Amino acid sequence: MVGESQVGESHAWLQYWDGAWVGVDPTNDSTPGDHHVEVGIGRDYADVPPLRGIYTGAGESDMYVEVEMTILA
Repeated sequence: MVGESQVGESHAWLQYWDGAWVGVDPTNDSTPGDHHVEVGIGRDYADVPPLRGIYTGAGESDMYVEVEMTILA
């Protein structure tokens, strides 16, 4: 609904050229749709990593991403 926030998780999906661009979401075994938001385009993971830079601290870490979206119109 417009103005109502929805919470989801972040993951990657892919598109390939087969005479037209075809999207595939292997995580959810589906085709990308209205609930997919494109935030980066690249040839591979190195072109659009979720984090980039130098990490200092403990040798082990965990990453969890939560995405909140609100439909405005």
